Amino acid sequence: MLICCDGMLRSGSAFQYNLVCSLLEKLGSCKRHGRREREEEWLSSPVREWIEAKEIYHVVKSSTYVYPEKLKLARDGHTRIFYVHRDIRDVAVAAKFKWGLAGDELFVMLDRAVASYETLETAEAFGQPWLLHQKYEDVFLHTTEAVWEIARFLELAPSQETVEEVIRDCSMETMYAHSRSKYLYFNRTMTGSLGSIANVIKKFLPAPLNESWGLRKIYMGLFPKVTKRSAIAYDHIEPTRGVPGVWRDQLDKEEQELITARYEGYLLRAGYLM
Repeated sequence: MLICCDGMLRSGSAFQYNLVCSLLEKLGSCKRHGRREREEEWLSSPVREWIEAKEIYHVVKSSTYVYPEKLKLARDGHTRIFYVHRDIRDVAVAAKFKWGLAGDELFVMLDRAVASYETLETAEAFGQPWLLHQKYEDVFLHTTEAVWEIARFLELAPSQETVEEVIRDCSMETMYAHSRSKYLYFNRTMTGSLGSIANVIKKFLPAPLNESWGLRKIYMGLFPKVTKRSAIAYDHIEPTRGVPGVWRDQLDKEEQELITARYEGYLLRAGYLM
């Protein structure tokens, strides 16, 4: 079976991915495939093989955008989808840390984040038996209950001891330490250097060899920024360790008011404004 872990940008989908994989690994056969975020890559032939697999769970940390083809596969019983979302104001804090975004660039990113949620609303996916959506805040603050919810969704029956092992393996402190590892730092640095070299080389290559994605696949394969096992990159987790509600301290008053006003509809529908 194919399992897709999607989610709003900067909202803990890698955290959810690790909880799902750890639980499946302890209870049966699980193959982690890390990130597959481009639509054409996600729909490639290996993915079709994973869908047809009967004895193993193939788990993918896929795009923040749930493609129509993926929804159709889920409706037809070929895949299960996880989706995690978050207070958009905390998403802003995470985006400012990760990418240094501000002003219009920040709002472009936040628009994309909310659009992924609204896509599922429009498709009436929430509440369907093939999709489990969780609030990041619930997963973070009540991880035991979140893991049990994941288990029920996948029709699994773990012991309490197994659930506790999953939580220890995937704690936020563990994820944060991993995101600061020397291995990921080295790969990020090398990928950035090779990316600059690739941009120079592309100028001298004939089409279609100068397509950036082709070159990018080469040096990303040599020095991946994200590990397949954890789907986490260097500095993936902000210094606040993902604690919910930090936007109250990390955003100034004007940012708080602007973001709350712009995304009031989402905040109301998702239960963040009472």
